[in-house]
Amino acid sequence: MIYKKEPHLGTIGTPPPANYTHPLQIKEYLESEYSKTNQIHIVGETKCLGRAWRHGPIHFELYVSDIEPTIISTPHFRIILWQPITKLETPKHWHHLWFPTEISRQIGFAQITGPSYWRAWTKNAQRDRTIWLNNKEFEIITSDYLTFLREYPCVGTYKPIRQVILNILKNKIDHLSSSIHFFAAQHIKSNKISAMVALIKLPHVNKAIYLSAFVKPEWQHSLCSTGLIDHCFRFCLEHNIEFLDFGAFWAPGSPSSWKGFSRFKQKFGVTLIRYPSMLWRVIKKSSRN
Repeated sequence: MIYKKEPHLGTIGTPPPANYTHPLQIKEYLESEYSKTNQIHIVGETKCLGRAWRHGPIHFELYVSDIEPTIISTPHFRIILWQPITKLETPKHWHHLWFPTEISRQIGFAQITGPSYWRAWTKNAQRDRTIWLNNKEFEIITSDYLTFLREYPCVGTYKPIRQVILNILKNKIDHLSSSIHFFAAQHIKSNKISAMVALIKLPHVNKAIYLSAFVKPEWQHSLCSTGLIDHCFRFCLEHNIEFLDFGAFWAPGSPSSWKGFSRFKQKFGVTLIRYPSMLWRVIKKSSRN
């Protein structure tokens, strides 16, 4: 029996580069996480943005930042959730959360410092890139949202998550349409789409964010995935983007279904940010810090 290695884990508390901005501290990206029907609104201050919502009589706020949230006076009973990014200390009045939340436990990004970006990849990924660049079967083309919707598979591992992924994509399109770029691997002879990726470009924070991708089941054993990721790196290089965010990665407590894709993404010279424990506190009506 062949056992696959567990995905790598980052070291809790290790800080990212000083000029790196966490995606959930980018206001337009944070707003795009939810549709208007969610009745969630953005709260907080620069570098400590969060989201607020209501469940029955209780109001909630959630922040993902190394800066402690500022508690303002409100007429509501609130539960404040705070996910530090690297901060290990537990300030006064805060407690460790004992149950899981929707927030991922680990994220990752690649830092692109020059045209030899691929040298930070694993040897297997470098080999696959070389094979891909010499291939005569596929080409990478610029595509669009409607093509992504039409081509997204409805079979195999994609079937149970299809609608969830497309809903997430719709929210992003509603808020960031001009910033989202679609690329496709196209079979040269048949002109059929074999795989696609969606990428968000946010040059004002020197960042691009991997949003979603797929590979058609019949092309699962091709190198289209590596080809599309390589194209994303080249796109970032062409637009002077330093950081390519790859989103959530598996960590203990995450769904086991994340493991395979996490192993794949970790081949591309990724730096991992593994979060400390989430904190919480209760704020009574009209309470102040």
